[in-house]
Amino acid sequence: AIKALWKVAGKYQVIGVFDFPDADSVDAALHSLPIWNLGHHEMAQNITLVPLRDYRNWAKQLIELAGG
Repeated sequence: AIKALWKVAGKYQVIGVFDFPDADSVDAALHSLPIWNLGHHEMAQNITLVPLRDYRNWAKQLIELAGG
């Protein structure tokens, strides 16, 4: 699911935040994009995937690791 999309000012670049349950869903979503369906996937050469973690979960884990 798309959570947010931004167009980088002055560049042909889009930054998106997505929520996927697993890696298979990421792959399926990328290959369903119009750029792939139209056969222009070579235009999307710099896709970077960065898994994000909810800060609250990380903070909770830090407390547990610290013995709290």
